[in-house]
Amino acid sequence: MTFEDGATLRLPAGISAGDALRARAESGGSRKQVKRAIAARVEADAAAVVDLSRALVRDCRLAAVAPESADGLEVIRHSSAHVMAQAVKRLFPETGITIGPVIEHGFYYDFKRPAGFTPEDLVQIEETMRAIVKEDLPVRREEVAKAEAIRRFAAMGEHYKVEIIEGIPGDPVSLYHQGEFVDL
Repeated sequence: MTFEDGATLRLPAGISAGDALRARAESGGSRKQVKRAIAARVEADAAAVVDLSRALVRDCRLAAVAPESADGLEVIRHSSAHVMAQAVKRLFPETGITIGPVIEHGFYYDFKRPAGFTPEDLVQIEETMRAIVKEDLPVRREEVAKAEAIRRFAAMGEHYKVEIIEGIPGDPVSLYHQGEFVDL
């Protein structure tokens, strides 16, 4: 493993990105940087920002992602979109969820709700988002076969998710679990 400061460590395949960063801190790297990390940037064949629990299975370059960095802001916005979708589903379980991408100045999430949302609903969604954040629920990433992801979302009645998954090239598909909520 090669770190952003140029240091290298020999670590076992399958170590999490967070544990690899902690190992570097213990061998003389910046503990503060590791403590503040909200994700990691992994560079192998291509660069990717990954969660700290992601298993690293081969040689790569690894860097901590701070919340104030461009990558960190994207992680926060992406996570916020998931929290918003989770809040909407708690409050309005009949609402269909589609996608919630990060955009230049924030994020959005597309929902299908025939009644739409009122200003009062938006206040309630924001309050529920704050409550979800306070719950500090762990987020778990799971890779499943595309067919299994389709089956799960179809069983939940999330037909837009099924359409999205059908359009994703390759297999497997990553699902994110936070409490009772599951998303792509």
